[in-house]
Amino acid sequence: MAGGISTVSGVSPGSAPIRVLHVHGHADAARARDMASDERALGWPVTVRGLVRGLVALRRDEAVVVVLHGRVAGLLGRLRLRGTRTTVLVPSPGTWGRAALLERLTARWANVVLLPGPDEAAAGVRKGLWVPPFVVGESAELRAAVLARAQAFGRPSSATPADPRRGRR
Repeated sequence: MAGGISTVSGVSPGSAPIRVLHVHGHADAARARDMASDERALGWPVTVRGLVRGLVALRRDEAVVVVLHGRVAGLLGRLRLRGTRTTVLVPSPGTWGRAALLERLTARWANVVLLPGPDEAAAGVRKGLWVPPFVVGESAELRAAVLARAQAFGRPSSATPADPRRGRR
């Protein structure tokens, strides 16, 4: 990104510290720790938990933003929170476009989805997943900007927008 976010916006994404809780499944542990490390470098208080301890921590932790990594943590975490806190989903590569019915139903309890590329964002939209997708790739600065602004998207909605394909026979 030419110039970086702070050059474009005039404000560094880390200038307003937010408390973050990362919950991950086994396969997504390294990615969760990497993201947490980038956020700690900004001076944010960050906690990282595995699936079981993370689901327990969702009730007790005072995190402003909860980041759920992977399909299982994403699904169980959204079911547990049900829109009570700002929720960011980081699906495992390739799973967002193959989403099943349960994934589509729980998508409404996420504020933002962080995706590695535009193909996954397009696949999710085609499947009817109505959550703002952000293609952040490997940019730590862009991920931090999205997390810092995740609450600006409002609380997750219990209602999803109408599917434009409905009503057609």
